[in-house]
Amino acid sequence: LVRCGVAVNRGQAAAGGHPFRRVLTGTIVAGCLLAGAGAPRAQTVDSTLWGVDPSGKVFAVAREGNGIYIGGNFSYVGPNSGGGVPIDVSTAHGVAGYPKVTGRVNAAVADGKGGWYIGGWFSAVDGRPHANLAHIASAGVDATWSAGTDNEVFALALAGSTLYVGGDFDSLGGAVR
Repeated sequence: LVRCGVAVNRGQAAAGGHPFRRVLTGTIVAGCLLAGAGAPRAQTVDSTLWGVDPSGKVFAVAREGNGIYIGGNFSYVGPNSGGGVPIDVSTAHGVAGYPKVTGRVNAAVADGKGGWYIGGWFSAVDGRPHANLAHIASAGVDATWSAGTDNEVFALALAGSTLYVGGDFDSLGGAVR
């Protein structure tokens, strides 16, 4: 945060001041705000943070000593597993090492090679940008496959090598669909 200011004669400002001085002051303040913003920086998801259930909302946060208290409308607080993760049926825990999804997964279909296609309302998988549609190969997120949508995906079906995608979107992979 950068704080910038311009000294203005309070008497002139109260009386309306000189029009040029008001424009100049606004321009300098706007310039300071823009300069303080700096260049955009890449961000990655911190996978160690805890979260609440996907439909939950946090409305209040308070700190006392080493404790943080949250209040809101949620039924779960715990380690963030992401928006979709396979569950080991013998342990009832998420499969270790599965890439975390930043958002909600509505549909998943096996790719027939040990991986999955996933669709939903998400912006990233394993910290990499993916718009609502991603391929998680058996070795991890397939960075070469990029067919995002401009809105939510609700259904997936795979027939041979053709992936059918259904949802509330107007474009897929940059083309109108």
